[in-house]
Amino acid sequence: RACVEGWRARGRAVPSALAGFSPSAAATAPSAIALPPTIARRVTVVCNGPFELDAADLLSGLIDGDQVTDYVLNWNTVRCGNGLARPLCGAANCSIDLYLSSLGYRYSERDALLGIAPVLVPLSNGRMGITMSGTGGICDAGRCTRPFWWDGARLRQ
Repeated sequence: RACVEGWRARGRAVPSALAGFSPSAAATAPSAIALPPTIARRVTVVCNGPFELDAADLLSGLIDGDQVTDYVLNWNTVRCGNGLARPLCGAANCSIDLYLSSLGYRYSERDALLGIAPVLVPLSNGRMGITMSGTGGICDAGRCTRPFWWDGARLRQ
């Protein structure tokens, strides 16, 4: 969005793939996603105010086994309106938060991951696991390709 606005403001041609892009229509308001209140509060606090999050950016699945939807939030996709655009990202990796229904969707730093591009994958026990990508230091020794799974108390691999 920032690039398209910048190109247009400078009178430059927008690449054809983005020609129909409308920055004002690109964002989905947080209320349109139906985030559990605890997740919305955490993102609002970290963003120091309003944020934008597209529904496709929030992964959902049955991770903890209670048959109620759980969520995985990739901070690379959160766009804060105040302060840093990606407040929980470094040069290459971002925080990936896990919000479980069985824990009231509370954030736990202990169960946060660091990487990029999380994916929910089906496990043999019927639950979902999380794989991701990341830099060499994050993903060495297969750490990203082996799924993380919830054992009832914490994430394991």
